[in-house]
Amino acid sequence: MALSDDSASRYYTKVPHDCGNYIGLDGVHCINVNSMNRQLRVSCEEGWTVLMRRTGPELNFNRPWVDYRNGFGDVAGDHWLGLEAFHHLTNQGNYSLMVEVRSLLTDNYYWEIHHGFRIGPESKKYVLHKSLRGSGNLSEGNFWSYSFDMLFSTNDRTYGKRCSEKFRGGWWYNFCAMVSLTGKMAVPGECKKDCWPWFKHNGLPGSNNDNENALLRWAVMKIKKVD
Repeated sequence: MALSDDSASRYYTKVPHDCGNYIGLDGVHCINVNSMNRQLRVSCEEGWTVLMRRTGPELNFNRPWVDYRNGFGDVAGDHWLGLEAFHHLTNQGNYSLMVEVRSLLTDNYYWEIHHGFRIGPESKKYVLHKSLRGSGNLSEGNFWSYSFDMLFSTNDRTYGKRCSEKFRGGWWYNFCAMVSLTGKMAVPGECKKDCWPWFKHNGLPGSNNDNENALLRWAVMKIKKVD
């Protein structure tokens, strides 16, 4: 039996708007994003809402615009939640972004937080708005800022240089990127500048002063609302 409009309204207001209400309950949960007018299944980690998880080569990230807009993969494993979800989630409050990666060469863990993370609507090509770098041990500089104000590009919708073809994944490219977590999976000895990069961080093995990108094996993007 379908819920009445009034009952449905009361039901949806009881469903959290993000993973902030699921602290201590890691795993897949439903959230209610008001501006999307529907519930969304997401992966929660210590109160953070996961936007992207990539731990291996099995999930293909070289995809068209519609896939990046709607999302792909399995929220219980590797996935991209979807740019439409990114936009609606980050515009329902003030959110911080955490980026976590592991080195391909050492498996060491690195992280970085950015405050005020926000994505524009599809009509604005899901533009990446400016955010403020916070704490973390991942970067010596704010390499994320290289993508500020950039439009999202995919293999079938490119804005500017055809970077999505080079890196084989959608991203906020800017001739092309110092950070891209969706590109070609790194294989030691087989790629330098064309793999998914985190550019020239001396603390991250695989980076040096010859403009080689750090090689990554694992990456997560997740957000948390700031009160």
